[in-house]
Amino acid sequence: GTAPENIETAKKGIKDVLNKFKTMQITQKDRDLTVNSRTAQMIRYRITRTNQAYYIGYNLFEGKPPEYTPVDDWYAVSVDDLLRVRKKYFKPEDGFFVIAK
Repeated sequence: GTAPENIETAKKGIKDVLNKFKTMQITQKDRDLTVNSRTAQMIRYRITRTNQAYYIGYNLFEGKPPEYTPVDDWYAVSVDDLLRVRKKYFKPEDGFFVIAK
């Protein structure tokens, strides 16, 4: 948690990071690193038989083939797609903070 005397500093820091992300450059290398990282994470999650059974069941529930993975979908996303979606949906100025005391 954050001490009460640090809340304003924390809020400013969060706003600064979000505003930086709103305008930062997204490169093909950034996109590739993210997709490769998510792909490796997905592979690790699916190592155990229990998780394999879970994902097969989930895929069938969603109407997808048992062997479906989202990797091809991730590789289909371009940098232009990311920039377009960020411009349309990422609006940190519309956000708000909820502070639980």
